Amino acid sequence: MGAMDAMGDGPVRGATGPTAAAGVSFVDRRPDRSIAAGGIAAAGALVVAGVLAALLPPEARRGIWLPVHLGIAGASSVAIAAMLPFFTATLAVSRPVHPAIRALGVTLPLVGILAVAVGIAWGPTGLATAGGLAYIAGVATVAYAALAPLARSKAPRRVALGLAAGAALADVACGALLGTLYAAGTPQVLADWGLLKPAHAWLNVLGFVGITIVTTLVHLWPTILGTRIRAGRSGTAMGVGWSLGPPLVALGFAIDSDFVARTGAVVALSGAAALAGFGIARWRSRGRWTIDLPWHRAAIGHLGAGIAWGTAGGAAAAALVLANGASPAAWSPVVLVALGVGWVAQTLVGAWTHLLPTIGPGGPALHASQRATLGRGSSVRLVAWQAGTALLAAGGVADLLPVPAAGPSLVVAGGAIVGATAIVSVALLARAVTRT
Repeated sequence: MGAMDAMGDGPVRGATGPTAAAGVSFVDRRPDRSIAAGGIAAAGALVVAGVLAALLPPEARRGIWLPVHLGIAGASSVAIAAMLPFFTATLAVSRPVHPAIRALGVTLPLVGILAVAVGIAWGPTGLATAGGLAYIAGVATVAYAALAPLARSKAPRRVALGLAAGAALADVACGALLGTLYAAGTPQVLADWGLLKPAHAWLNVLGFVGITIVTTLVHLWPTILGTRIRAGRSGTAMGVGWSLGPPLVALGFAIDSDFVARTGAVVALSGAAALAGFGIARWRSRGRWTIDLPWHRAAIGHLGAGIAWGTAGGAAAAALVLANGASPAAWSPVVLVALGVGWVAQTLVGAWTHLLPTIGPGGPALHASQRATLGRGSSVRLVAWQAGTALLAAGGVADLLPVPAAGPSLVVAGGAIVGATAIVSVALLARAVTRT
């Protein structure tokens, strides 16, 4: 049982050991599960919105800005808001906060990111500023929902969980504040946006989302592989690298310091290497599945490929900073493709594939039906996602290829493949969620 026990309905009356030590007789996690499942569904809808936004004329979507902020930033924010408090409460063997607070923590980031997207893309800018403030309020709500159960817990991992969650939420609060000040037209932020833009990206993508993903992978990756959950040296190095590297790099950009930015890049590079080491080490000790193979293939494949893209993207982002210091040249859209499409969005698909039939509402029969639905076409979808992401990345570096003029065609082809695959994956998610 092990990891699956942590996803259950919590301690029961008469329990002994850590459960009794926590002083909890019974925890009904069904409302928390429903909110988590609803947040996953909302994140899937944002992925589709991001794909559809990519079909708009370039001036209407502000280049790649609108698709990225809906399909990657928005989807990951809402998914994290839904799942992070669930994980901290269950892993800490503690009672979650009131469902109304949990629901508010998912709703505010969702409404905020939509308001920011509409306000920046089409106006008025005041709507974007209000959306940024709503998003920041949502971050504060999620922080309370995630950290309050840890404060009541006596579980051995509560300190590490609290530090990781606190670091991730502090990163996104700072990153969102920069974005909100930009939307509000703050003169100093506008004047320094050439350096603050990559700081914004490092805080939100590599910091907030990166920390959350690697912390979750410590438990989720071994669970899906059917092996023991243990951080080990690679897991610890992974947490340290992704927690300390991105804010240091962002600080270097903010204060225009090559030394600070490059120091953070070295730390971030170690985190990327540790991510690869952790993924490979757990893979080597994996179990052997004999049932629900397409479902397992989908979850393992997308998470495993996500680890590879996250390693490559994190290493490339760090290498650019090491080469260019704190300058606008130290950030590239190609890095965003690897991290956003290859890592973040794909990890989201792998996570919801595994989690919905595991922690979602319903009994064994419903979960079995959901596993069958989410496993459909798993191999084709997995291959298509990698091919599309590779074509997008190749299009971004077309100037370095033998046929530079092929860049736009590669981007269109890659975007079409990834977009179609994402829509199919979300459609399967929607079908699984609506099954009764």
